[in-house]
Amino acid sequence: LVPTLSQPLEWFQSLFDNSLGTEVFWTDKKKCVDISRLDRVPSVLLFCGWYDFFCSEQLHDYKDLCKKSKDCRIVIGPYSHWSVLSMQPKLFRSLFDFFDLHLLKDSFVKTIAPVQVYSMGHAMGWREMDSWPPSDITAAKYGLEEEEDGSLVLLGGFQKRREGLEKKVSYSYDPAYPTPNIGGATFNPTNCGRHIQNQMEQRNDVLVFTSKPLMESISIAGEVKVRLVLISSVEGTDYVARMCHVTPDGRSENIADGIVRKFDLIIGQRTNIEISLSPTMNCLGVGDRLRLQICSSAFPKYGRHLNTSEPFHLAKHSKISNQSIIVGGGDNSSEVIIPILSKG
Repeated sequence: LVPTLSQPLEWFQSLFDNSLGTEVFWTDKKKCVDISRLDRVPSVLLFCGWYDFFCSEQLHDYKDLCKKSKDCRIVIGPYSHWSVLSMQPKLFRSLFDFFDLHLLKDSFVKTIAPVQVYSMGHAMGWREMDSWPPSDITAAKYGLEEEEDGSLVLLGGFQKRREGLEKKVSYSYDPAYPTPNIGGATFNPTNCGRHIQNQMEQRNDVLVFTSKPLMESISIAGEVKVRLVLISSVEGTDYVARMCHVTPDGRSENIADGIVRKFDLIIGQRTNIEISLSPTMNCLGVGDRLRLQICSSAFPKYGRHLNTSEPFHLAKHSKISNQSIIVGGGDNSSEVIIPILSKG
């Protein structure tokens, strides 16, 4: 039924009044089905890609389904939402195995692990695991630092962070010239998946922190957390973090990204925020480097924040913002927490 257009649709209007950045409103509205309330759940097979915007939610569903289903399986490949052709061989193989197990009672399929993930990067290929996130991961902390020559670096890993004086590194964001989004989990078939980031990293509105070359290979498995200590010149803006894999020849490619949208910042006051990046499985080899981008826009994946405290859909005027990130100073400054697979 189509309601009379002259009548306000309060439920529909509330969706616009509570955009990204008002997570409390969306807490009980994210799922069509609340898995925790189901009495019985049949065997389930989930299939997705690391660069698909459904991946994060499917992994949350997988975790909940494992508590209810006797056999819950998930397959995650190096796919975007539009990898229709490239995903077909693995998709159909997974479907046939799943049906063989439950319809034909094929005992061979029981030997296939419930979690199959594709490891991207240095050692590409499928890996089998008993759970997700893996049980054998360790959180490695990297501090955001500025060297004496002005270069921005990631320091730490499993070693204790060095103590030192806090510093501020800054960038300006102008909504009239938004920082673009290149690759990742988008609905744009021509701009999704794994892409080269080097050109965007030359922009003045992007901070780029790079680690030293790795002395041994590591595998990132799970969600990277970026904790920023910052001072803003405006009441509201976006904070975008993107983790990249840099090969010895300098090629930088996106692994995972995330965003936090703020409307309630206090100008000039020190603020702590945490950005959860999209889940990933990526191996970096000897000589490779980790890289973290920090900026305030991922356009057009996300609409531009106009740097005001006005509701997102009602804002008419924009401001140029200046963001200062607190680096150095040990454990009380900005850092990134990376889940590392113990087996490398």
